Amino acid sequence: MSFEFLVSLIIWYDLLNHVNIVSKILQDSKMCISMATSHLNELLKYFKDFRKTGFISSIITAKELANDLDLDPKFEEKRIRRKKRQFSYEGSDDPIINAQDNFHVNYFLKIVDTAIISFQKRFTTYEEYENIFGFVYTLNKLKDMKQEELLKNCKDLHIKLEGDIDGIDLYEELMMFRNILPQNYSILEALQFIFDNNLSEIYPNSIIVLQIILTSPVTTATAERSFSKLKMIKNYLRSTISQERFTSLSILSIEHDIAKSMDYNDVILEFAAKRARGLKY
Repeated sequence: MSFEFLVSLIIWYDLLNHVNIVSKILQDSKMCISMATSHLNELLKYFKDFRKTGFISSIITAKELANDLDLDPKFEEKRIRRKKRQFSYEGSDDPIINAQDNFHVNYFLKIVDTAIISFQKRFTTYEEYENIFGFVYTLNKLKDMKQEELLKNCKDLHIKLEGDIDGIDLYEELMMFRNILPQNYSILEALQFIFDNNLSEIYPNSIIVLQIILTSPVTTATAERSFSKLKMIKNYLRSTISQERFTSLSILSIEHDIAKSMDYNDVILEFAAKRARGLKY
């Protein structure tokens, strides 16, 4: 094992450890866009700080481990290959002679910069989405929002949704809704509150906005879990399973919490009744 390999292991461990923590947080079923933006922003700050100080700290840690492993804590010097060039008006870049500097520029900075660019793209997408729906995410802040600010946000949302809602009507609905909504209600609880109290005809625009927010996935973790379930169900022993049966088994497996709460006696009685009348089931 070379010293370069040991340093690279430490670098990847530090980076992937923080990425793994944020990834698990984002996979929470109750995660909202505002919280996801906050966690992703903190991760982006860590990577930027790591770009400045991470290489030196990784070298120090690698040297300590190298002493325990009886490994020479030095970067291997490599002969620089020089290619013969034809005459050109452009001067060639001077090669990096020092092995540690070469590792820092061509390995460490490439990894960190690539990750930062990727996170910035994701952060920009989340930020744009939060700028559109952010005023509805935290319902407690909605109660303290000024009327002029709320009206502006509703008009901007009307433009973004291209006529799916009426901005003025949404503003009037939220002005009333924030006064009757209990404290510390989540978006799902707020939507359930509307349906439980038969207020759907009074707050039609609010329902549309809340449903859009609830159906907007933060990550693709839920979809990926569904595909994982499909692979578990359709194995080589069930290679000839029909599409209808496959879909039904997939739904039962994915929604296993709901399936476990069902009373099987009622299902069996309903199945038997349809079978007795010769109905399709």
